[in-house]
Amino acid sequence: MLFFMIIAVVFVGWCFYKYDRNGFGAPQMRGMTHSAIADYYRRAFLDDDSSMQEVFENHWGDDYGTDKWMQFEMRVLEYLESNGDVQAKERLALVLLYGEQWKNGVERLEKLANEGNSFAMLRLARFFGVSTEYGGKAYDPEKEVYWYRKAADAGSAEAFYLLHFNYLTGDGIEKDEEKAMQCLCEAMERGHQKAKVKYARDRYGNVMKETYDPYKVIELLKGVLLENDKDAMAEAAVELGLTYGGAAVHGIKDSNKREYENVEEALRYFHLAMRIDPDSIAAKWYRSLMINTGYFVDEYTENRWIRMENEILRVKDEV
Repeated sequence: MLFFMIIAVVFVGWCFYKYDRNGFGAPQMRGMTHSAIADYYRRAFLDDDSSMQEVFENHWGDDYGTDKWMQFEMRVLEYLESNGDVQAKERLALVLLYGEQWKNGVERLEKLANEGNSFAMLRLARFFGVSTEYGGKAYDPEKEVYWYRKAADAGSAEAFYLLHFNYLTGDGIEKDEEKAMQCLCEAMERGHQKAKVKYARDRYGNVMKETYDPYKVIELLKGVLLENDKDAMAEAAVELGLTYGGAAVHGIKDSNKREYENVEEALRYFHLAMRIDPDSIAAKWYRSLMINTGYFVDEYTENRWIRMENEILRVKDEV
């Protein structure tokens, strides 16, 4: 009997050892301890290290992103969470939120939000703001607004920016353009660059409004290009192209150009937008309209643009 008990203890111990050396039960990560895998995972997905993410993708191959991967990811996040990692708590809640256990994800996010976590507040707002038509699981615009307001009260620029859309559309709250503009201004004051682009377009870029001022649009948008927000920079570059291009961006040759209009500048900013975001549909569309109308630049001019853009994009000369 004692012999069999010893064998059983050894077997259980071997199982625990094997599990611990087997990547949280994942054959793809065999030979690595829990702490090592957790450290690599944190660097890859919580610190957003793209090179480390590629390492995981290579290890997992075709299983990456599947249910097996999600089970592994949850084990790693639970391990990190047990060690007090707040970011792991947030990500675990999101993994659950967009899976079959979404109610568990909501509960976890609400707990974090009630502890003052503005990230959780924003995620809850976005979750409740997705209609069933677009795959939402618990569409509730009033809850969406509630959590945006909570996040805004906590000082989130993103919350102010997104809340302004609710005031514009009337989703979950009474429609109010004045309050929408107030929210946009609050977001701008907190350094939100997309809010600055939207403000420039809505406040000064509408020719039907008394506040129309293309020079102010240009000033604000050029300011966005000095920041390090690639998404906002791409939007600003497109808007600058539209402002400078005038009728030309719609494929119309207009002899009565306004003083600030400049076709070459329009093409240059569309070119910049495409360098910042190669998938920018708007930049490609308007640039193609202008070229098809007969506006184009030579190779020398384009190379000069690239050198100018390199300063904005903070990269070395490629030409």
